[in-house]
Amino acid sequence: MKFKTLAEAMRFAIAKEESSYLFYRDLAGAVADPHTKIMFEVLADTEVKHKEILELEMMKQGISIAIPPQEKEDAGGILEMDESAIQMNYLDALQLAMQKEKAAFHLYADMMSKAGTPEMKAIFFELAEEEMRHLLQFENEYNQLQPKKK
Repeated sequence: MKFKTLAEAMRFAIAKEESSYLFYRDLAGAVADPHTKIMFEVLADTEVKHKEILELEMMKQGISIAIPPQEKEDAGGILEMDESAIQMNYLDALQLAMQKEKAAFHLYADMMSKAGTPEMKAIFFELAEEEMRHLLQFENEYNQLQPKKK
């Protein structure tokens, strides 16, 4: 994915964060397990914070935040929730979160490598770093909850 301007790249990232927020919000509303519900609510809140960071950065740069519908669609739109998600337990939710965080890390790392300006590189580096921190946090928690092998 190649962006011609910082605004395009930022809008793409905001649309991705919005999509992830909606996905986690919908999962939180659908799952039966209360611990899993809380985890998805926390993830949804995290995605909102990422979006707010990006929007603040755009305002600092004097860039319009409004995302045209085509750019939202290019960013992947709203992620669909699988019916089996309703039955997820906490470990399943952690696995899903790890997959999404890993994918987000790879996306932002790729965007960073293709960024046209140092500012764009720095923004995508920061986002990739944040996604990796989340991934490591989820992996650590997942590993702690796994039954110990004898």
